Formats: sequence, C-alpha cells, structure tokens
Amino acid sequence: MFKVNFGSVAKEFSEPLSVFDAAREAGLISREVLAAGVNGETVDLTHLLSENCDVALYTFADKEGRHAFRHTASHVLAQAVKRLYPEVKLA
Repeated sequence: MFKVNFGSVAKEFSEPLSVFDAAREAGLISREVLAAGVNGETVDLTHLLSENCDVALYTFADKEGRHAFRHTASHVLAQAVKRLYPEVKLA
C-alpha cells in the first residue's frame, strides 16, 4: 500500500500504476494535463508510481508543461523530417 499526494487530494493504492491512472482514480485528470512532477522530477504520464510520493500535474499554463510539450513536439518534428528526407542529420 502506498499513498500519492496530489496537493490537497491524497489517494492510496495497492498496486503500481501510471501517473495518468492515479490522477484518473483521484478525479484530477483532464485533456489539458501534459506532464507531471513526481517528488520534484518532471516525468511523462506513463511514469509508474509504486511508493509514497507527491505528484503535481502540469498543463501548458505551467513552465514545466510548456517545456514537456515543446520537447515532445521537437521529437515529432524530427521524425517527420527524417521520413521526408532520410539522409538528413539531426543535431
């Protein structure tokens, strides 16, 4: 059994689960959530939780959420460029 604190909301879980699933169980997930902070470390929503932790959910309105969105978008753009121009070198 472990406890996940979402600020003012706390929830206990018996099995490891993703940040997304934990937030959904706590009724806090929405389409605007882009990333999360687990004990101060920015992670994606598939990050597994298995011990007591503090979780913050980030949207585009948060600095961390904007960073995660832009970082992911840069990878998507790089993949698109590689598909169009396979010989290109990414830096």
